[in-house]
Amino acid sequence: IRSGQKNQKEPVQAPPQSTEQVTNLVPTPSEPDKKIEGQIVVKFKSAMTDAQINQYLQSYQAKIIKKIDKINRYIIQVPVGQEDAILQKLSQDQLIENAEPDYEIHANVTPNDPLYASQWGLVNTGQTIKTQSGTVGADIGAETAWSVTRGNGVKIAVIDSGINLNHPDFAGQIVAQRAYVSDSVEDDYGHGTHVAGAIAALGNNAQGITGVCPECKLLVAKVLNGEGSGSSTNLAAAMIWAADQGAKVINISAGARNSTQTMEEAINYVNTKGVIVVCSAGNQGDTIMTYPGAGAESMADQVAK
Repeated sequence: IRSGQKNQKEPVQAPPQSTEQVTNLVPTPSEPDKKIEGQIVVKFKSAMTDAQINQYLQSYQAKIIKKIDKINRYIIQVPVGQEDAILQKLSQDQLIENAEPDYEIHANVTPNDPLYASQWGLVNTGQTIKTQSGTVGADIGAETAWSVTRGNGVKIAVIDSGINLNHPDFAGQIVAQRAYVSDSVEDDYGHGTHVAGAIAALGNNAQGITGVCPECKLLVAKVLNGEGSGSSTNLAAAMIWAADQGAKVINISAGARNSTQTMEEAINYVNTKGVIVVCSAGNQGDTIMTYPGAGAESMADQVAK
């Protein structure tokens, strides 16, 4: 998954390795998403115990790594270099409902846009920042919205590279956290901190910035490592975790050129809990579809319903 949010500068201070120090990881339009070596995803037609599945997989020299329970998906370890051959055999197996690759995911680099820190998107009075003048009213009307509500404890999940746990703008904002890569949700890439800050950085605390929803609460899931990489299955599992934790909104500032049934089933699951999934459309400057944003249960489809 590659981040697709139209990013500029960090809204809150990033950990030691800032996103400006990371080289661009976004593939060109002709470059396909990379499959994770030695790993595939399988769904069986009927219920089987883990022991029965591992016995069944012996003929493929494969075994279970983990399971996404709520959508009955197994992440399977297979011999490196035999992923496609095993997938082809499994797709013809009468016991298998679906078998697919597990795609590598990447965060997008934050562009060095000097206008980001101005937060013109919240309130634009035509103010001049760094010699640039804004356009009066070209904003989301944040102050008008804040006179109605500032979030009132609504839980928003940020599934990304984690968060800077020591930043004062997040003091008391994080109500649940889970790391799917590394041992902590501490952000060692910077992207998740940027996204979380834009969403729910504390307001009126004389520090940093104000998030769009300063009284919302954050559920933080770390699925991207310090190089901005992870797996699509961890993203799906994190979505299910967030929904079960009571998230009302799930933010995924990421996208991939490949759609998988695992991801679609995860989105379907969270939709049954009334969760809005907000996905970026991509900032690669091309017309190629980006998933999960372009999936059947995108935010636009939910709003239309």
